Amino acid sequence: MGLLDIFRRRPSANLPEVETRSSGSGYTAQIMAARQSYISGISDLSELTSTVQSCVSLWEGALSGADVTGTDYLDRHLMGLLARSLALRGEFVALIRPDMLVPCADWDLSTVNGVPRAYRVSVSEAGGGRSETVLAGEVLHVRIGSDPVAPWHGTAPLRRASLSANLLHELESALRDTWQNAPIGSQVVPLPDSGPDDMEAMRGAFRGQHGSTLIIEGA
Repeated sequence: MGLLDIFRRRPSANLPEVETRSSGSGYTAQIMAARQSYISGISDLSELTSTVQSCVSLWEGALSGADVTGTDYLDRHLMGLLARSLALRGEFVALIRPDMLVPCADWDLSTVNGVPRAYRVSVSEAGGGRSETVLAGEVLHVRIGSDPVAPWHGTAPLRRASLSANLLHELESALRDTWQNAPIGSQVVPLPDSGPDDMEAMRGAFRGQHGSTLIIEGA
């Protein structure tokens, strides 16, 4: 008996050993995809900031409002899902069915000469997902930012920009503080020198005064 046989349990000596392997598509993958925002936030990706979500909303609004001619498969809801998947993941996969397109939550593929030939996809359902193995002709695979190293995969804009959540948060905070406190478009009229308390009060009056006269020259 080998060393690895110690850790293997066999229900009976007459039954063959069954080895179970986990795949990329399944219930666990769906749970991880549902918590993608939380996981991405911990890994320091800037997917949770308001600026990024506003940009993603613009993608969703642009593609959802587009008029698609030649097919009824690409409705507004599916176009919104496509836009969000492209913005956050860089690619979108859907099964082609006779009457509709079915978005896929997770997928794995095999290639020949760098071209996808078969897919193993996972489709989300209310009572639990299901997995299917289909040919490339049965799948709609949209990808952006593909790299020559892996042309069958897309790349999200955030990964191409390499912008962390900390840096983007600092930029947002700086712009917010500048807008709230800087006297943008205001006029400053000189005032004779006065005490430190009066000057500090004047400095405090500068904050948030947009387009108004801040100081009037005294007698």
